Amino acid sequence: MSKITYELLEIVYAFRRQKNTIYIITVLFLISFITSYILFYLDIGGVNKIGQVIFHRFSEYVNSLNLRNKSSYDIFLFILTHNLTVGLLEYITTIFSLFIVVSNAFILAYVLYISNNPLTFILLVLPHGIVEIPAFILSSVSGVVLFNAIVKKLKKSKDSIVYYKDSIRILLVSILLFIIAAIIESTITFEIKKLIIG
Repeated sequence: MSKITYELLEIVYAFRRQKNTIYIITVLFLISFITSYILFYLDIGGVNKIGQVIFHRFSEYVNSLNLRNKSSYDIFLFILTHNLTVGLLEYITTIFSLFIVVSNAFILAYVLYISNNPLTFILLVLPHGIVEIPAFILSSVSGVVLFNAIVKKLKKSKDSIVYYKDSIRILLVSILLFIIAAIIESTITFEIKKLIIG
């Protein structure tokens, strides 16, 4: 068996071993997204104001970069750098990466809420989001698995090294997905945005 085949199999096994963590964090993201949208729709506790402030600040930051006049490669680098930063932050913050998952779901729900047309939201999010959202979830999973590895190490459990390797392998898959998502977003999604928004 070649080293590449062995590593690919180990990635598959890592996903199998950590499937419960993957399911839990995926459900957390979905529940956070749905709950956030309901809160925005009902405007409970002035939550719309929080969403507006966060979205406005991020929009100002993106607009200051003047991406419209940048090449696809520059846009790709910006998106990839931003997403990898968040992904690596999820990894090093271990269990606290769950807050990043919830906040991303919150922001995404706000974007859907303020969208005048759900079809527009789908066209602007789905092409890259179908890859990028799993990447964010998996980078959080890698952080939680790393946390479990640390706990097991403190308990002097023999399988702590397995969890540590699993965390690295899952993180590498999330990085690959981030790269693919950045390519899609900087080309397909960006062109759709120019056609819809101008």
